[in-house]
Amino acid sequence: MSSKAMSKLSSRPIIFISAGLVLAALAIPPIAVGAILWPASEAILRPSGPGGVGEIGSCSQLAMQAWGTDCGRLSARTDIEKLPWEVQSDNEYMLSGWILRSNAQDEYRKVLLYVPGGGSDRREASRYVDLAHSLGFDLASFDPVCHGISPCIGGGVSYGDKESVDVRSAVRQLTASYRHVVVMGSSVGALSILRALPSTHGVDGVILENPMESLYQLLRDARESEGLPDWMVASLAGVAQLRAGSSAAPSAVEALRMADLPPLLFIHSKSDQLVPFDHTVRLAAEVRGEVEVWLPEQGDHGQVWNANPLKFEGRVRRFLTHLN
Repeated sequence: MSSKAMSKLSSRPIIFISAGLVLAALAIPPIAVGAILWPASEAILRPSGPGGVGEIGSCSQLAMQAWGTDCGRLSARTDIEKLPWEVQSDNEYMLSGWILRSNAQDEYRKVLLYVPGGGSDRREASRYVDLAHSLGFDLASFDPVCHGISPCIGGGVSYGDKESVDVRSAVRQLTASYRHVVVMGSSVGALSILRALPSTHGVDGVILENPMESLYQLLRDARESEGLPDWMVASLAGVAQLRAGSSAAPSAVEALRMADLPPLLFIHSKSDQLVPFDHTVRLAAEVRGEVEVWLPEQGDHGQVWNANPLKFEGRVRRFLTHLN
């Protein structure tokens, strides 16, 4: 896959703030600054990507490039049983998902829960179904809030504030049926998992691909924010969080410091154009338990598997086998 094509696959929240707009904001009252930041937060709350909104049946060019010619629907896979799955979130809404079972798998013993990133939906997990089934895992995934056919509560993606509660709720449901649960996520999904760790129990291992340290740090490191004062970036992050709704979930760093952690595998490409791999380096440094960090050279944001499926699956396979 070319670097140009892979660049298109990044679910990059585009921040349209010109230098002139910033200068204007510096010269006008705070209420007017808020009027500028409010629409600017829209792309943060509704990140673009290959996922559907209100449906998961279409097959856009972007979804085809990310998840294969069938757009992750697995419609031709007669060896896979797709079971509808609903997650009753402690946030008091119902999330829609599925559990992908191998027809050869009789016992509900092990499950890999996949949490998609922003701008994505449950179909993102389809890339890993063969890997999961080869290791005896069912593969579960759900559409995050405001993605796929899950409801859109609040202003949009909350970067782990609401989603961490959804992760905790999903894990609790799965541990009621499965003996072993491993959680895996990408981007916002990985951040949500991290923020859920202190209140989530029964997880045997966690795989985190290109997590961001926080929404503020994501915006601070964005090319579009170059030259902006810290207060403007912090204000933009604050407006986005206000619109999306917040929770008492700890930050990712706080969670890593306070949680009794299961084994962690961090995966972050050095070629990531959205979230610099320094985010993972700093997060992993906070872990006092068992942690493994893989920083491959190839693959844009959320596209390490696409860049080299064999290497990606090899690292994940070794990690999951070690848990056994």
